[in-house]
Amino acid sequence: MGEDGDVQEHYDLSLKYLEAAKNNLDNDLYEPALFSGIHALELAIKALLMLKVDGPILTHNVGGLFGKHYREEFGEDLCKRINRDLIGYNLPRYPGVEEYDADEVEGTIEFIEQVITQNIKKKLEADVK
Repeated sequence: MGEDGDVQEHYDLSLKYLEAAKNNLDNDLYEPALFSGIHALELAIKALLMLKVDGPILTHNVGGLFGKHYREEFGEDLCKRINRDLIGYNLPRYPGVEEYDADEVEGTIEFIEQVITQNIKKKLEADVK
């Protein structure tokens, strides 16, 4: 399982990407904001999964693994939303794939921030000794 230092490093980096997402959103840079937000969520989830999974987690799409380990605790709806957002990892990285508007991206970033700074943070604080 992940060493506590690795867990903390992943979580801390997720906070940096979350901050980048909010800064990009403030500057109407929707695709970079969404990408940074999704990456922040991925890193925070990986931090949590490091407490459950042996070895490195090399995939970007950790939604299914998160649901497998935390569905009972966090609930079906939250796990579905996380998985849906993580599936979009590549979409904002390439032109012409999808159009994004401010409200949609802002709502996604707000959801991601809540998951990282409330749900995942509380679970990490409870489980990391």
